Amino acid sequence: MDGTSKRRLFFAIATVVICLLWAGMLLGISFLETPVKFLAPTITAAVALDVGRTVFHYFFLVQMAVMLLLAIAVFFVRPPKLARLLLGIIAASLLVQVIWLLPVLDARVTMVQSGIAIAQLPKTQVHNVYAICEVLKLGGLIWLGIDGINRLRGA
Repeated sequence: MDGTSKRRLFFAIATVVICLLWAGMLLGISFLETPVKFLAPTITAAVALDVGRTVFHYFFLVQMAVMLLLAIAVFFVRPPKLARLLLGIIAASLLVQVIWLLPVLDARVTMVQSGIAIAQLPKTQVHNVYAICEVLKLGGLIWLGIDGINRLRGA
């Protein structure tokens, strides 16, 4: 195996690991920790929202770094068009969350902390759009991870 082949194999493996690790983080934080925290009987909504805001701010920093690593790995692997499209959807979903949704949700948390009841907040579809972005990221990451495994098996 020459140097180029070894490098492509390394980045192919890195792509699979990054995708599946990120998917696991999404499952653990967005799909488990976030809803479960609101079931704790001794935690107020304001505290739960504040904890969530802190967790997600740090989680988005991690996700941006992981997205950069994934983009670098995919660049070296040169996967098929579908994989590049999925990477674009994952990146776009992350950017929509960071640039638009997170600030809007932060403002809603601030309103609750200032004493406004959650039921009194203006109705919005922001949480639904946020959830769609999470599902798009998760689906894309799992697809890329499994596709990467299948391509490694065939190599």
